Amino acid sequence: MNSSPARVDERVAHWARTRPGVPALRWRGTSVTYAELDARAADLAASVAAHGIGPGDVVAVRMERGPRMAEALLAVLKCGAAYTAVDTRWPEARCRQVTELTGARLLLTDTGTEVLPAAGRPAPEGDALCVFFTSGSTGTPKSVLATHRGLLRIAEDPVLAFDGTTCMLQSAAVPWDAFAMELWAPLVHGGTTVLLDGHYLTVDDCRDAVADGVNTMFATTSLFNAIVDEDPGALRGLRTVMVGGERLSPRHMARALRAVPGTRLVNGYGPVESTVFATVHPVTEVADEDTDIPIGRPVAGTGIHVLDAELRPVAPGEPGELAISGAGLALGYLGDAEATARAFRDLPLGPGGTPLRVYLTGDRARLGADGAYEFLGRADRQVKIRGVRVEPGEVERAAEDVPGIARAVVLPLPLDGGPSAATTGLAMVCVPTAEAPAGAEAVREAVAAQLPAAFVPDPVVMTRSLPLTGNGKLDRAALARTVRAELDRRAAADTAPTGPVPPRLAAVLTAATDLLGRPVAPDTNLFEAGATSITAMRLAGRLTTTGTRLTAPQVMLARTPAAIAELLGPDSEKQAPRAAVASEASPRWISGLPAPQWRFWFTEQRTPGSADALSSFLFRTDGPVDADRLAAAVHAVAARHEVLRTTLTRGADRTVTSTTLPANGLPPLLTVLAPAPERDARQAAEEHLARPFDLAAEVPLRTVLAPSGNGNHWFGLVVHHSAFDGWSAGLLLRELSDAYAGSADDRPAPGYAHAWTEQFATETEADRAALREWTRELRGVPDLPLGSGAPAPTGPVARIRIDVPAPLRTAAAGATVAATLLAAWVRALRTVTGATDFAVGIPVAGRASAAAEQAVGCFASGVAVRFRGPAEDVLAESTRQLAQALRFQFQPVEALLREDAPRDPHRNPYCQAGFVMQNTEPPRLVLDGRTFTPERPAGPETSAYELTLEVPDASADHLTLRYRTDVLDESRAHALAEALLAELAGPERGAGNCASNHNEPAAAQLPHGATR
Repeated sequence: MNSSPARVDERVAHWARTRPGVPALRWRGTSVTYAELDARAADLAASVAAHGIGPGDVVAVRMERGPRMAEALLAVLKCGAAYTAVDTRWPEARCRQVTELTGARLLLTDTGTEVLPAAGRPAPEGDALCVFFTSGSTGTPKSVLATHRGLLRIAEDPVLAFDGTTCMLQSAAVPWDAFAMELWAPLVHGGTTVLLDGHYLTVDDCRDAVADGVNTMFATTSLFNAIVDEDPGALRGLRTVMVGGERLSPRHMARALRAVPGTRLVNGYGPVESTVFATVHPVTEVADEDTDIPIGRPVAGTGIHVLDAELRPVAPGEPGELAISGAGLALGYLGDAEATARAFRDLPLGPGGTPLRVYLTGDRARLGADGAYEFLGRADRQVKIRGVRVEPGEVERAAEDVPGIARAVVLPLPLDGGPSAATTGLAMVCVPTAEAPAGAEAVREAVAAQLPAAFVPDPVVMTRSLPLTGNGKLDRAALARTVRAELDRRAAADTAPTGPVPPRLAAVLTAATDLLGRPVAPDTNLFEAGATSITAMRLAGRLTTTGTRLTAPQVMLARTPAAIAELLGPDSEKQAPRAAVASEASPRWISGLPAPQWRFWFTEQRTPGSADALSSFLFRTDGPVDADRLAAAVHAVAARHEVLRTTLTRGADRTVTSTTLPANGLPPLLTVLAPAPERDARQAAEEHLARPFDLAAEVPLRTVLAPSGNGNHWFGLVVHHSAFDGWSAGLLLRELSDAYAGSADDRPAPGYAHAWTEQFATETEADRAALREWTRELRGVPDLPLGSGAPAPTGPVARIRIDVPAPLRTAAAGATVAATLLAAWVRALRTVTGATDFAVGIPVAGRASAAAEQAVGCFASGVAVRFRGPAEDVLAESTRQLAQALRFQFQPVEALLREDAPRDPHRNPYCQAGFVMQNTEPPRLVLDGRTFTPERPAGPETSAYELTLEVPDASADHLTLRYRTDVLDESRAHALAEALLAELAGPERGAGNCASNHNEPAAAQLPHGATR
């Protein structure tokens, strides 16, 4: 525009004339063009004006978010009046209060128009745009009268970079100044505003908004942190993300920068009296996560001043009170000349000492060496809760108005939060009157009836008197101890449920425990336990099901895990939470656990302390190791993966209950031993790793650091196979290395049970029938005749190396090589044993989804494939069976064992020979840039398979034949190796080389985790 109009409504009208068909608003999949928006607002403006509304008037608008609300606000502006947007969720008392304070003459709602009685308030002057409300220390909220020019300067700031291509998500609460920016800043440029459908923004909403074309959004710091914790990738595709309302978290900013490097992140600071932002700071890097991020430089048309106690400028770098001048300043507090005079001053800060109008923020700041301002905190008790400014005095006055309350004092939560900690809520200590004392719930209800949700204290603690310090002042430290005692009492009352827990309730309990960092019971009021609207948003996101979408308001109304679980529908495969779908009818679940997990749990019950149920790694590290960093890294990995902090307890009804400990309730997971000579240190570490797990009483992860006395260390890690497999090994060690380096991904990984179930969510009944039919091919399969038979389910192992002919390595790749090698293995077994009908075991990863690939847990298992056709069909049958194994990634052999004739208990059921292709990330540990691979364990290697052919990968130059020495003697094992080599070489090629390693130390744990 050549000459930009000075009012928001005039700019929207300009685009209605010049870009009539361009979408101005989008909501619920529909669009409202500029022409439609302007015309509808004009029609409504005529109706509003008919009530005598014009310049100097205020109109209250109380509507649900949507195009009609935007049209109503624009209509008020077209009349020359100012609007005040009233949240439909506010208590009626608060709504009456704000309409009286503003002197609003008219109230527009979703159902019609209400003429309000004259309040006798002074009329707004100047180019008033709207009235925002902020908390007041006297108990009465302040009516902040913002201007058109204040909002337009934000829309024109070069750092925020609004333009005609801006498509911004409008998600802030309607009474807030951020709402005005989200709604109007795109529209004054001819861009598009996408209105959130609902009250609370979720991670899914972010993804949906980006898919809908949104390229710009604003989030409070708390909301931004929650999104980054849940899935920073949800921000991918956004051009700009503005964050503000509270002090930024450097850690979350750093994670977001790594996750979405193409997105501009901007820190915005500013009280509502300066209209949205006073300073902005593009965040391009976080050099130190322990140092606050600057609030930046002034936005367009704004001045920043740091003043001393006498309101004089301080030297650069010196701390002082931050004052703001310029076009963004509000006209004042409507109807409160005294408060306006205190906060808005004319000071000699203009050119040559001329008077300059400024707003005294009460915030402390300083000018940094790089020219960016740094926020240092408040000079008073004011706090911000999820971006909402709260004066504790207003909450205290509301409580003291309750009959039966003599005195009330508010404390910010968390109680132990430092100056940089974000305030998550309020606690209150009350002194009741002796005559007719009121209770805590009555206080909460009274405050909730008058003030918005962010102001409502929880807990409310009653005491006979308030503690005082030696000089007669209120002892806030003693008050904090009183509140903490109440919180501890509640925590002690929240005990885990006993007996079987329905899957949907288990999912809620697990998610709530993780988010609150403390155990909760089915009837715990989560919001009395510390949950906030942000917690509700995150909980809803985690519990959204395949058939039910849970919302934050539903969580907030339900309040307890038991009630929330009821919202998820019946416990069924279709509707149960993705975090814990556990239909007992599903063969993929046994006794309440995923089948692979149950198998190793059952192994532990049958043979306690069995080495076959342990997956251990031992590293010899050259050079120093920081034990504290390593302990923190182990804890971080366990905190990220819930299966690593889960205990398994057998119930009276034969089900197994899994209980996930909160991350902050874990015992030490790293044991640091005393320095010892090299050999002794290794032996001590190995003994520590060999200790059995009590799965009902301890988590399935243990680590040890044994200094060897010469500056080197032995680091050992052992995980019970009920929570671990070969894929998990590479994943866990990679995350452990990242955590040690300080670059850990600290958002929760996909839950094990959730990931196990989700990958089969699209299975049809036809798929399940095909799985049953494939499994039933094993009925009656004979055992493979080997030696004199296995004396025990597992036994010691020796190895033979077999070189692969080069022509075979170059002839094919991937699955073709796998099928060729499997066929050669089957033919060799036939040649040596004489058997024509037997099965071969093939370990499968059990991971068929992106979530499963990111989760530590026991997904792997072995499937048995039967060979009984003619010899010339073996290659085709190998190809078919491998395809089936890859398709199903699982086999319900337990169900088959119940149907089939009894099997030899000393032998692996259905298959005694294995075929293993390694396809997992090799385990490596990186400490301070040094890479270590695991040492081979000193103890004997064992295996359930009596024979196993190992293929390192499809392009390997050798194979390994592993055989149990208690089943086969060395000569017969070599005969089998020669037969296999002959099958590989073919009649036209000579025999290759076989090398026996009968006395070779045992190899490291197989990555697939199904055999050892």
